[in-house]
Amino acid sequence: MRVVFIFLVFISCAGCHRSAPTILPVNKMTNVMWDMIQVDEFATGFLAKDSSKNIKLERMKLYQQVFTLHHVSDKDYFASFKYYTAQPDLFKTMIDSLSGRATREQSAIHVPTQVPVSK
Repeated sequence: MRVVFIFLVFISCAGCHRSAPTILPVNKMTNVMWDMIQVDEFATGFLAKDSSKNIKLERMKLYQQVFTLHHVSDKDYFASFKYYTAQPDLFKTMIDSLSGRATREQSAIHVPTQVPVSK
């Protein structure tokens, strides 16, 4: 009887325990942030022009797709974002990485073409 009681107490305590959010590693967080920024750009640039769309709702759906793509919960993402914004050195490194990536991708899109010179 005593063993059953201890077992029930253990099970009930285990059921009440909420898992703490996991802080995402810098590289993973940077990749998720990149996709979140892409969602915001898409929502601002394209969805805002469609008056039949609820932009906030569509943006939230797209955010959930990003979380699913990266196998991250929204709780973990926002806890990680809060953690990294409280760590200025790490956050600056992440923002610099995102900025560099944006510059590389923009320059890859806008490759100047050389026009052949007539002789």
